[in-house]
Amino acid sequence: SGFMRKSDPFAVVTVRGDNENNSPVVVGQTDVVFNNLNPSWSRVIFLEGYKFGVPLYFEIGVFDFDASQTGKSEGELSRMDVLSQSVITSNAASRELMRDGKFPHKVMGTALFEVGQLLGTRGNVGSKSLQTGGAVLVHIERCNTE
Repeated sequence: SGFMRKSDPFAVVTVRGDNENNSPVVVGQTDVVFNNLNPSWSRVIFLEGYKFGVPLYFEIGVFDFDASQTGKSEGELSRMDVLSQSVITSNAASRELMRDGKFPHKVMGTALFEVGQLLGTRGNVGSKSLQTGGAVLVHIERCNTE
């Protein structure tokens, strides 16, 4: 987003496995919500590999989408569906840039969660504040253990 404009946020979900310091693996993302400082996403993302008693860390990163990095106008991008947007915002090249700390979209904040801790809360819900303001709320709908 440009000067004096609202953000164009989207969230990327990564799994870090049984150690919060493991390299992140992208498992899903939301759509981009253009010109919005208070986005609300309702997106189901499946996390594989949870075993009772073994930590499973996942992280939600919220980014401000930079349309200038895509070669498309914000209007064109806003008319795309989630799958088409995700090809642009989270393709293999973008995932590599994210791992190297060179992702072209501005980081608005990240929040690290652990599945077992969330399963121990009322309603399987958790929230964490983002570094630049705002918060992320997550809900575990269902858990199949291995």
